[in-house]
Amino acid sequence: MARRLGWIGLSGVICVFATHTQAQTTVCVEVEIRSWAEESQASAGEDVEASARDEAVATSPASTPPPEANAAAGADGTAEPPEAQAPTRSIEEGALPDGSALGFQDDELAYSPPSTPRRTPRATTPINIGALRPQTQPPPTRAPAWQPAELDPASYLRRLLEYQVTHREGFETDRHTCSEHLMVQLYPLEQGYTVFARYTGTAREEKVDEVELDEFRALAQRLAAALLGDEPIESTLTRRTVLRADSEGSMRRIQGQRQFLFGIGTQLLVGYLPTARDATSPARNQIRLLAPLAINIGARRAFRAWAFDAYAGMLIGTSRKAASRARGGGHADYTFGVGMTLHFLRYLHPDAVNSFYGGGGASFQLHRYRMLPASGGGSQGLWSGGMNVDLVAGYELMRASALHFFIEAQVNAPAYEFDSENSNGQIRSYIPGVLVQIGILR
Repeated sequence: MARRLGWIGLSGVICVFATHTQAQTTVCVEVEIRSWAEESQASAGEDVEASARDEAVATSPASTPPPEANAAAGADGTAEPPEAQAPTRSIEEGALPDGSALGFQDDELAYSPPSTPRRTPRATTPINIGALRPQTQPPPTRAPAWQPAELDPASYLRRLLEYQVTHREGFETDRHTCSEHLMVQLYPLEQGYTVFARYTGTAREEKVDEVELDEFRALAQRLAAALLGDEPIESTLTRRTVLRADSEGSMRRIQGQRQFLFGIGTQLLVGYLPTARDATSPARNQIRLLAPLAINIGARRAFRAWAFDAYAGMLIGTSRKAASRARGGGHADYTFGVGMTLHFLRYLHPDAVNSFYGGGGASFQLHRYRMLPASGGGSQGLWSGGMNVDLVAGYELMRASALHFFIEAQVNAPAYEFDSENSNGQIRSYIPGVLVQIGILR
């Protein structure tokens, strides 16, 4: 019984080993250094060889058979057979002018068929296509710790990739027999190489714009993970495999269009404010609508579909109550305010001459109110402010011209409550606002 169980266990181990062996994918890793200049030279060499072959064919003798010597027709209108015609000699009795014999036999004809004279080919030196190809050397790297002659970049990267492939579960490498291929092409740059890599098992190809010799270890790890795992090479980035090509410093950024912004309008403020109903009554809180003048100056950075506004503004109060008409004291009037605004905008039709846009952002504002005293004394100011959350909607006109115009509305929701007081009175209220302005962009 024990022997039978032992055989069963051994058979199970053999089956598991065989299954694991069959599941392995054998990969051939191929790395080569390429250059567009080399490929152009090779194409030029092929054109030279093709031209030489065409010239050889053109200068070969005509393949048409010579005209028959017995073309003369008989009296009965039929051509005589060749053997019935007498041979014709070019010189009588076969003698040359100097008396020497031509050496013709009786059964030989002296007739020579007309033929195109053979052109004597020019003496040309054989073109060595390999000599036309520049001997590409690996580009210099930053402070290499080795001599270029001691290291072949293609062989170095190939061995690193073989190591990475072998250490991935389900894969192994073989240089002769394989079911899949991992092919890498290195194109030399001024500094380093541009890398194209493709794996036939997933039909995936990845590219790295610039990589140097000292980055080959990280490159091999990321290429193996991306190609064998069928995922973008950007997703294989780890803290230990950062390449120079991953740095944003090598990326070209959209500059956008800088525009000067000037806007003027009215900001409507609504809140519970101390208000004197008549000249003798003390102030009481009631809902009031204030409409200070708004002036904004700044800049808009416009991209194709997006824009960014940054500007400073001032609010100027336009409605005030004279102290002589509020002898009860405590009345509040808006004096002025200042603020800074940042908005992000999105155009509804980016390429249109006129387009709606919308967006949002934030603004920081500081407001000042004047509190009237009782019995005609001196007024005092109240200060308060904070951040507003803004919603923006607008319409921009004449976007194809040097001078743009816009109409804009904003909803300002303060993230704070106005709370301030002095000896003349107190303001404690939530005061949202709506800004309506028209402006120019240049």
